[in-house]
Amino acid sequence: MMPIGYEFGFRKKLDVVSTRLTDWETASFDLQRFIKMVNELKIEYPLLHGEGKLKTVTSNGSTLVLERRTEEASGQLAWVLVNKTKGSHTTVTLDGIALSPRHRLHRICRDENSSPEVPVLGQPLVLDPAEVVLLLES
Repeated sequence: MMPIGYEFGFRKKLDVVSTRLTDWETASFDLQRFIKMVNELKIEYPLLHGEGKLKTVTSNGSTLVLERRTEEASGQLAWVLVNKTKGSHTTVTLDGIALSPRHRLHRICRDENSSPEVPVLGQPLVLDPAEVVLLLES
């Protein structure tokens, strides 16, 4: 759940009693497509329901974070890769992590709504600045 205006980058704090339609601001950006895509992923993948267990597997200083998410009831496993740098790309390989043939790469921060990709071990994966990538079992 998020307050109205968050998806547009509104800057004025809302008040549940006094905020009116006339308080609507000019949008700084528009996250509606991104929010819709994340909500669709959460519906499709039970692993993303609720809190789950998230564990940082590796953190390369200020550049890259790799986290593992598990869901005990189903035994599902997902990976989250985060490029923490805002100004540059970073390249990683997916060697050394447990991937099943059912894992798919979801590039949720891209403007284009691309289809999930099949991850390839050993091949370089380039993450855009500040990109978050999900590896989810289908």
